[in-house]
Amino acid sequence: MKKQLKELRQYFKKTQTDFGLLCGKSRDTISNYELGRVAPDESFIKLICMKFNVNENWLRTGQGDMFIETMDSMIENLAKKYNLNENDIDIIKNYIQLSEEDRKKFVDIIKIIYTNKGTVTPKRTKPDHKLTPEEKRRIINGEIDQEEKATTSSASTGTNGM
Repeated sequence: MKKQLKELRQYFKKTQTDFGLLCGKSRDTISNYELGRVAPDESFIKLICMKFNVNENWLRTGQGDMFIETMDSMIENLAKKYNLNENDIDIIKNYIQLSEEDRKKFVDIIKIIYTNKGTVTPKRTKPDHKLTPEEKRRIINGEIDQEEKATTSSASTGTNGM
């Protein structure tokens, strides 16, 4: 464990004194741990693991990854990989916190939006009272077509229209 403690401290670019301050120990105690003169107690091991998201198995044996992946670290990796902005990250974090039922509803809504993204509803260019009967029919028919397409899409994907 002495080797892993030193590696962890150096990973964070801390002196023994600075690392000790972060952990509530003196520089001498950290030095003794790293030299193997004294074995850290269980509370110190648990503290290190919690405070720095360290994999306890790695700390004790040197096997496995140094850190445990947290939700924040996973999202941070996604953000880097896919060049996500703050809004993207906020959407992901909020989505993860939804109940399973609400996530299903959210996905259903996104499917409807995605399915209809190429559909153009005729736009109203005049107030309703100035439209001809033919223009009104065209607009209403376009809206009905969109609703039917969304309903058909929900039915074909096995959703219940929510």
